[in-house]
Amino acid sequence: MTEGKEISYSIAMAANIPPPNPMVLTGDWNTNWDNFRDEFEDYALATGLHEKPNEVQAATLRSLMGSECRHIYRHNLTLTARLQCDAKAILDALENYFKPARNVIYERFVFGSCKQEEGGAQVNERNPGGETPLLALCKALRREPTGPGTLKLLRYLLDNQADPNAQDRSGRTALMYSCMERAGAQLASTLLSAGSDPSMADYSGASAMVYTINAQHQPTLQVSREEGCVCVDVFNFTWWDQNRGDEGEEERRSGSETLC
Repeated sequence: MTEGKEISYSIAMAANIPPPNPMVLTGDWNTNWDNFRDEFEDYALATGLHEKPNEVQAATLRSLMGSECRHIYRHNLTLTARLQCDAKAILDALENYFKPARNVIYERFVFGSCKQEEGGAQVNERNPGGETPLLALCKALRREPTGPGTLKLLRYLLDNQADPNAQDRSGRTALMYSCMERAGAQLASTLLSAGSDPSMADYSGASAMVYTINAQHQPTLQVSREEGCVCVDVFNFTWWDQNRGDEGEEERRSGSETLC
């Protein structure tokens, strides 16, 4: 078969193979993710996508994952420019996001262990991923109001000297994760009352307030305003421009600090 015929055959084959359904962000994320990844990898194999350049595979994956999943890819993952052109790296990073079981297991283990040791010796211990129990707890939150069990564990960790400003390998804090995951005003208020610093920035330069504004979660924004949080960031000015009209525009032009 000539090269031209091979290309035509590949196109015809791809046209007859349906692409995977977008990642579903309702229900059981573990099962939904397993289904999406299996379908995508089968699709890549059947259509010959796996033989294409890495950047083509990555672009195809981004186009098929669905808008909600793309939002998480863009705002919740920390991938270098090189890894963003690697479909397997993207899949692995999303899998770590959608299947946080190891974090939950670790957090529960330390919750039991730290009862046996006072003074915060174990409550700030880090797992192999560089996360403290408090970070692991907030990182495992999934865009829904925090339940009483999570709040109880959060308060227990903070009462036993958990460091509210500990940062993971991306520079993010527990407050940043609670804001980006829209975990609720009560959880954010508890962290702020315990000494979480809303002005801290991760290694990309974003603060907890930037994540709150990007998530457009009004209850958490209100708590932050009551706490007197200050944020100087272009994202903040953009948000205020959309919601405050001329006043926000004046702040943007002057480059002044804005109370969030």
